[in-house]
Amino acid sequence: MSVYEAVFFDIDDTLYSTTEFTKKARYNAIDEMIRMGLAIDRKECFDVLNEIINEFSSDDDRHLNKLLHRIPDEAKQNINELITVAAGVSGYHNTKFVDLKPFPDVETYLPEIAALPLKLGVISSGIGIKQAEKLVRLDLHRFFDNNLIFISDETGIGKNNPAIFKTACRKAAVDSSQAVHVGDNPATDIDKAHEAGLTTVLREGSGKHAHDASRFEPDFRIKSFEELYGILKNHQ
Repeated sequence: MSVYEAVFFDIDDTLYSTTEFTKKARYNAIDEMIRMGLAIDRKECFDVLNEIINEFSSDDDRHLNKLLHRIPDEAKQNINELITVAAGVSGYHNTKFVDLKPFPDVETYLPEIAALPLKLGVISSGIGIKQAEKLVRLDLHRFFDNNLIFISDETGIGKNNPAIFKTACRKAAVDSSQAVHVGDNPATDIDKAHEAGLTTVLREGSGKHAHDASRFEPDFRIKSFEELYGILKNHQ
């Protein structure tokens, strides 16, 4: 039986429910824009916003400006567009203070995992400061080695490239066969980590990748970090 020496975690829909948080945040942004006088149906506006995000990616910082461009002129007669966008941005970011929380099982079992003789790190897609902010707001940054946090935008290597997993193992000074990666995305968290030689753990849930399939079968499938803790403890 292999002895694990390092564990790397995805962030979104692995440590917290990105899907649910994002839905709440977008609706809160729309509600604030409507409060400023935007005359549009809430659900209709939500659908248009999602269309824009799918076209321009979630990292675009002018979604709400683009949203106003697509809304009929009659819906914008009683607004100041700049103030309305600012209200939407405020509504979105205020959601972070209320609804950005770890999954309950992460809150309970990540400290237990951190107490095992393992190096803990993060391998995540996205913009560095945005992903780092999530770790801080979730208050989970304290469980990870400062030198083992790898965000694709900062490393210059995407998670669709096995090299990011190999880089993480090299920095952790462990062989890939002694490392584990935990995530929810079959295409990257499972297939690419597998190609890099890591043990793979698929977190099954209701996120956007819930119905996706991987080319390689995960080494383990879990529904909670309680199961992950048992797996890791049994490989010490």
